[in-house]
Amino acid sequence: MRWYLRCALDNLKGVIPDQSLLRDCKRRLIPYKACTGRADATIEEGIQLINFVRSDRDIAGAACLEVGVGWEPLIPFLFSLCGARRVYMTDLNRLCSPQTAASAMEALRRNQDAIACGLGLDAAALTRQLNSAPAGMDELFALFRLEYLAPCNCANLPLADRSLDVVYSRAVLEHVPPAVIEHIFMEARRVLKDSGLMCHFIDPSDHLQHQDRSISERRAEHRPARSGVCEDSETGVEIPRIFAGGPGDGGFLFPGESGYEAVAPAARSTAWRISHVET
Repeated sequence: MRWYLRCALDNLKGVIPDQSLLRDCKRRLIPYKACTGRADATIEEGIQLINFVRSDRDIAGAACLEVGVGWEPLIPFLFSLCGARRVYMTDLNRLCSPQTAASAMEALRRNQDAIACGLGLDAAALTRQLNSAPAGMDELFALFRLEYLAPCNCANLPLADRSLDVVYSRAVLEHVPPAVIEHIFMEARRVLKDSGLMCHFIDPSDHLQHQDRSISERRAEHRPARSGVCEDSETGVEIPRIFAGGPGDGGFLFPGESGYEAVAPAARSTAWRISHVET
């Protein structure tokens, strides 16, 4: 779809009241159609994200939270497979459904060899776990220790202080205004334990260009380096790809001379320190 049609359609949907009712009607008329390539890419980056977190702390027994889980809860399943005690899946709108949960399981089965290899899991045990998973969404979430919080405002979570070990997201924060990100980070600081960690993967590419190839490609290509930044292929400007750190002094994280350096925002309560810079 051309970018201007997509923008017009999104703006139109934005003014229609009761979005959840509209989505329900659409699902009854048009079955959910999974995007195989997108799901495979999410799993690949989910493995990278988990191994990034693992470089700082063990996931087994951890309580984790994803900011903006979207339609298919692929990465929460990966955290569960790695032994997370509980994974909270949050979103502003309730997008997950029995159809999207089933599609996520299908993608996990399709990628089970890559998952076993990338996460160091026993391949035979993983196959048994995925093949024996129940079909119902509620039963599936219960088995994998997933709790769906939607609609949910991540700047005001219904969770106790210092109750989480990991807060993470993938390709979400680039859609969120900076002022809102600041409040989300302040809330993450509240719910994270002193030993907790947050890790956010950012996609700074032009999202409209993904579907409309008439737009010149100016996406920030991921550079395979320790600095954890992207470099815009046209301008050469470095863009942070990963925000990661834990409660401490500092602020939002940007690449510095020795990896990341902390740059304090106006609100000092959102301070974070970097734990690792490897990607």
